[in-house]
Amino acid sequence: MEILFSGCSGEYWRKNIKDITREYPQHEYKITDRNFLPKDIEFTDVLIAYRLKMEQLENARRLKYIFVPYAGVNNFPLKILSDKNIILCNSHENTIFVAERAISLILALLGKIVYFHNDLKKGDWHREGLYGEYWESIREKKISIIGTGNIGLEIARILKVFNCKILGMKKDLRSDFKLENFDFLTDNLEESLKYGEVVFLTLPLTQETERLINEKNIELLKGKYLVNVSRGRIVDEKSLYDALKNKILKGAALDVWYDYPKEGEEKNKFPSKFPIYELDNVVISPHKGAHTEKAEKRDIQFTIKNLKNLFDGKELENIVDLKRGY
Repeated sequence: MEILFSGCSGEYWRKNIKDITREYPQHEYKITDRNFLPKDIEFTDVLIAYRLKMEQLENARRLKYIFVPYAGVNNFPLKILSDKNIILCNSHENTIFVAERAISLILALLGKIVYFHNDLKKGDWHREGLYGEYWESIREKKISIIGTGNIGLEIARILKVFNCKILGMKKDLRSDFKLENFDFLTDNLEESLKYGEVVFLTLPLTQETERLINEKNIELLKGKYLVNVSRGRIVDEKSLYDALKNKILKGAALDVWYDYPKEGEEKNKFPSKFPIYELDNVVISPHKGAHTEKAEKRDIQFTIKNLKNLFDGKELENIVDLKRGY
């Protein structure tokens, strides 16, 4: 088989590619950047890639398997892969780190960490009166987690330390289904938005979830906090900005966006066409939830392990349902 590693750069990738080449020398291995040409994949049987454009598949005669070294697969032409009967596997090894990022973002927002930090650098202590300006604790708050996959499960586990009451929203919910660390489960979006004082979004981006939060239902978040560590487009962009600006939303912690820079153009690129970043009731982060060394190594390890499963004729792990998109 011909194996193509696309965009798999860095010392740890090089080490793992070298090791698997030695262990399974009967296969042919190629390495390219993410912008490979259609001709580069003509005889490839297995592709390891972080993203894939539709046109890059044009000459793929033999491609049968794609391994994605992280969870999100919205940067892949899923319908075409389904039509071509190509099997796509992803990795969930980074999800616990995304959950940690979500917790850090909401604690920073409620605790006014960035706000106090910036003002104290200018000598403003916010201590007028007995205590001055309060920050807000997450302890004993009602929490809604919309999406009970690996990220949602880990968020719930961490929040139980703070004695929070947690509702989880799960699609296709059975009446007898239970999840550890969740006090309630529902398949109803309106109920989820109404319940939580803090609402976490931990969903994959699909046709069903795009603009799930929109101008019609964002009013249900009045006086609440929103945390989005899934994908930006799950929340309608203008509705989010208007709700924050007009203080319908009490605040938002955001690690996912609408406008991303192209490679090499990361300077002076703003994440939204609306100036969300100028508002004082947000904490923003440049989609860094899985950007830790541990997360990257665990994703690479899992991907190599799954590739070995293929070579050894074992069952593949984390096969994506291409019709559902996760």
